[in-house]
Amino acid sequence: MSTAKGARTKQSPSLAESLFALLPLGIFLIALITIIAAYIAAFGNGDLDFLNGRVKTPPISMLMYTGTGKRIGQVGFSLVCILCYVCLPEFFLKVERIVGDRETYKKTLNFLRISVAIAFANLAVVGLLPLQPDMHLVIKREVSISWQSIIHQSAAGIFFLTAIVHMGSWMYFVTRQCSDRLPFHYKNSPRSFYFKMICFILCFFPLPAAMLLHPISPLRRKLSLSKSDSGGITQYALVACISSFFASYTCEFWLMTHPKSPVKEKI
Repeated sequence: MSTAKGARTKQSPSLAESLFALLPLGIFLIALITIIAAYIAAFGNGDLDFLNGRVKTPPISMLMYTGTGKRIGQVGFSLVCILCYVCLPEFFLKVERIVGDRETYKKTLNFLRISVAIAFANLAVVGLLPLQPDMHLVIKREVSISWQSIIHQSAAGIFFLTAIVHMGSWMYFVTRQCSDRLPFHYKNSPRSFYFKMICFILCFFPLPAAMLLHPISPLRRKLSLSKSDSGGITQYALVACISSFFASYTCEFWLMTHPKSPVKEKI
């Protein structure tokens, strides 16, 4: 009796492990607060006054190119990236311990690790190296775009691309590769799986949305949206999908930290 009780106690996760499992969700909240704070600062401090009030949903980069918004972006995005580099390697290490040493699993997990590392390295560049401080003059076509802005935009593009590739790779892993005995198989975590699937599919909707909100689109004229508004809406949608996907890793993290029964894939 005491032995069984001791075994249950030994298997029970600590408070620290439980809190760590919630870290992906916490990272999502930090990113959300960062964007909201930068939005409030950019409009509150008049950083976008040069647009004469025509823009209500500017691209995120424009919220953080100067002043307080710039500092918020540098601190917030840096914190997001640091926490991701703390959290996600541990997440995939736990996955690897459960699936065992099968070579096909290792290749996929290594690819997942590499893609997420590249994605958040570029997000760190986006945060630390904002658009050039005279971006308002670039928009007015009074000065040329600088290397700083080119690097910033390139890093943002790489982040979006590698994040979407990572998302697709995880969906392939849980549906086509891992055993249905494993806790993160899509049948054993259906809510998380379908939520991730929705996030992944919706990542491709900003592309047609960009066409609908094109400068010559009747819909864009009907909504009285500026070019910056149109770009901002599609960017917010894409960021929401990607960040929500990574936040939902909390579900798998929790299942691995609080297993119903010890499960390890047979080789």
